[in-house]
Amino acid sequence: YAARNFYRLIPDIRRPDIVPSGTGTIGFEWRFGSPANRKFVLVDVGPGDLVTGRIVHADGKIERFPPTKLGTGVIKLIISLFY
Repeated sequence: YAARNFYRLIPDIRRPDIVPSGTGTIGFEWRFGSPANRKFVLVDVGPGDLVTGRIVHADGKIERFPPTKLGTGVIKLIISLFY
């Protein structure tokens, strides 16, 4: 339920790869750029309505964002991840 609601909120940039995990979360992954300069945007939804996001930059640097809830801070997280 929470993963579907999150999916409805994300911008229509391109479809992510969506993968369930063994811990009960649903993972969303977007890849941007050429293979030599690729950036990954990763979001995990769950358990419940918890949403965590991170960006893995082409140089390997990982930018982590504080966990949030669907109803309280997910729009700010989406803006940080995609804009």
